[in-house]
Amino acid sequence: MTYFANVIRPGPIGYHQAAGSIAVFGRAADSEPIGIAHCINWGGEGSALWELTVRGGRLEGPWLLADGAFIAARGPAGRPR
Repeated sequence: MTYFANVIRPGPIGYHQAAGSIAVFGRAADSEPIGIAHCINWGGEGSALWELTVRGGRLEGPWLLADGAFIAARGPAGRPR
């Protein structure tokens, strides 16, 4: 499933650009959040890494935020993307 933020910025969000916590939405056009994302660290090239909690449950992560959408920061077999 894809999750979204109301962060309007092209490309990945850098760690130095990240707010501490932001709302998570089920669709880009939704106005009611379904969860929260906390910036927890930085990854390769300085991109912010996020921990997502959706509908009360913490999702396996970490996650990157790029073009307004959260994407898993790890690929198959747990390898970094």
